Amino acid sequence: MDRVTVDIYEQRARYYEQHRSPRAMGLAEDLHAHTTGDGVRFDLGCGTGWYGPALGQPLVALDAAYAMLEIVAEHAPGAVRVQADLAALPFRRGCGASGWANRSYIHLPKADLPLALWDLHRVLAVGAPIELSFFEGDGEIRHHEDDLALGEARRLFARWTEAQLLDVAHGAGFDQLEVEPFENARVLRGRRARTLADTVGPGLRLLLVGLNPSLHAADAGYGFAGPGNRFWPALSSAGIHHGTRDPWLLAPHRRRRHDRPGQAGHSTG
Repeated sequence: MDRVTVDIYEQRARYYEQHRSPRAMGLAEDLHAHTTGDGVRFDLGCGTGWYGPALGQPLVALDAAYAMLEIVAEHAPGAVRVQADLAALPFRRGCGASGWANRSYIHLPKADLPLALWDLHRVLAVGAPIELSFFEGDGEIRHHEDDLALGEARRLFARWTEAQLLDVAHGAGFDQLEVEPFENARVLRGRRARTLADTVGPGLRLLLVGLNPSLHAADAGYGFAGPGNRFWPALSSAGIHHGTRDPWLLAPHRRRRHDRPGQAGHSTG
């Protein structure tokens, strides 16, 4: 997440609660109606936790701002509150039954979204629905007239066209995709496919293109996962890569953490 934006939410959490309202409650209820299984319902970038009761149980409310999570207890007391970055979800593979994010991924730099959605794909079960809202447009901006501003500090807003959203979400391993306008935003809907998502993001030094992954690789979460496959031994022999095959452990954003009360991944519930 953009550090300046998180700092603003840390200091302006109560003001945000007093000057905003949960206008997308119907969308949250619709997602709950299309969610099956007993996995975790994720409220990603939960803010004050308004939508938590509509998403069902068990519920994890995740936010990068600790001050927001303190307010969540007032609106969604049954939620497990977790402080973490949307770009580095601290959950095991396949544990989620649904993913909801109301205008929270908009605070990620655009270059970080493909890998963040890959991470969301990783933590969701096959078939789990998602509902993520974004601002329409292109590029990144910091509004001059931002009522949450702290001095010269302004929140980051990444804007996405429909075509860009569909392309990134498809590459991240989601299907049944559609984008629907809602007020001044766009809602991206889809389901977690049983496929091997693209692993792309800032800091890549080697990109493999044209893979045709098996279901075994899709379930493992990395390519060439068969025990007899020669790809990884060959990569090691060539001196290109040694050690783990799991891209979740290799991703550079795994090393980013916040120095706030309650470190990233810390549960307050």
